[in-house]
Amino acid sequence: MIKAGTKDAQILMLEGIQALSRASIQGMKINVPYCKKQKIYLTKKIQKLKEEFAKTETGKLWKKYYRTPNFNSDDQLRDILFNKKKLKSVKKTKPSKTYPKGNDSVDKEALTLLAKEEPDIKILAEINRFSPLLNTFINGILKEQVDGILHPTFSLHTTKSFRSSSQNINFQNQPNRDPLQKKIIRSCFIPSKGNQIIAADFTGIEVGISSCVHKDPKMLDYVRHPEKNNMHTDLAIQCYLLDQFEKSGSEKTLRKGAKNGFVYPQFYGDYYGNNVPVLSDWGNLPTKGSYKSKDGLKLMTGLYLGDHLKRKGIRNFNDFKDHIQDVENDFWNKRFKVYKQWKENNVKKYFKKGYLNTLTGFTVQGMMSKNGINNYPIQGPAFHCLLKTFIETDRRIIAKKMKSKLIGQIHDELVFDACPDEKDELLDMVRRVACIWLKKQWPWIIIPLEVEANVFDIDANWAQDSKVIKLAA
Repeated sequence: MIKAGTKDAQILMLEGIQALSRASIQGMKINVPYCKKQKIYLTKKIQKLKEEFAKTETGKLWKKYYRTPNFNSDDQLRDILFNKKKLKSVKKTKPSKTYPKGNDSVDKEALTLLAKEEPDIKILAEINRFSPLLNTFINGILKEQVDGILHPTFSLHTTKSFRSSSQNINFQNQPNRDPLQKKIIRSCFIPSKGNQIIAADFTGIEVGISSCVHKDPKMLDYVRHPEKNNMHTDLAIQCYLLDQFEKSGSEKTLRKGAKNGFVYPQFYGDYYGNNVPVLSDWGNLPTKGSYKSKDGLKLMTGLYLGDHLKRKGIRNFNDFKDHIQDVENDFWNKRFKVYKQWKENNVKKYFKKGYLNTLTGFTVQGMMSKNGINNYPIQGPAFHCLLKTFIETDRRIIAKKMKSKLIGQIHDELVFDACPDEKDELLDMVRRVACIWLKKQWPWIIIPLEVEANVFDIDANWAQDSKVIKLAA
């Protein structure tokens, strides 16, 4: 249960829903002919993949044990992979009442990892890669668009995390990490004729607001001085025991691996056991057997990652797992020990009072997991930074009678249908509101705020190349 506990919080919710409603009414243009072509293509693609999978050993086994096999059923898939085929689980789901230690995961990430050892699963992973594009997005867009315009609804009262949500369609749940998925879906969205899409994204807002909440000195140093100290670079060097680092080539890939496979999962309550397969995947390392010559990405030193790790005493997946456990211990007990203490104190406070307050004046109460207790007080204020920016930017656009319009938001990103003649004025407005005005409204923001704006060409869809413009105070 979430509650706007102060007058300021109530005003934020009221003004927020009004601004988001205006964006919903404005709507976003859709390339309907493109969507219809993609529906035909994806339907044929998925059917072909299902026919291929049915002929594999895993597909035949599935049909043997299930009279009505459903290749989209997670429960059936989990039974086939881990009970019938006796595969080793590579990742666990979040703990629940039914599975206190988590269940064997069969999500996209887990299937990608399993597919390295089981070719059959690669086909299944492709089915699961394309199915949501058709069933959730393309079909949803075609169903909800009216005369080539989509009007998703944005809500502020449905999530415990204090973030917004989106319905008809879920505009905020578009694929972003997979380049092909992202291209297919974002190509559906186009600006009004003669206009251009601008997407302005707060840079690292959750990590930044997190440091405002717990005030860990090491994290504050990272956030305040990214040009001098970079958290993801440091963790890439530590996780992969790198001797040299340049933000290019394989080292750049390993930095992304540390960011997405270790740092953020750790912040959201994951543990090293789930991190290791993902880190291995980013490094192109095997999860079975000893590392062999030329295993892994080629480093700037000329060595392959597997050979490099063997020189460091890490010979196989299990050794790497032990190493990442040590990295996790260092992460919380040395690097971010103040953050860790805050989490422990926060849990005690919740169990004593039964509720928690956020920096933006909201109260969260009711049954929550330990991860929720420690994530909601951060995720809420981080989103509210975006929401307050959205409200004020919308207000200024209306006051100036600009032709550009806000058409949506994705948690930490503003999306505009922009008039080219107003582009520079609009970008400067976002800079002044997000990076200067916002901090004056909420003095508890003790970090610099930055926005990365992706400016697309006139009449270009949302998947085409864009010019990236950094906005700061």
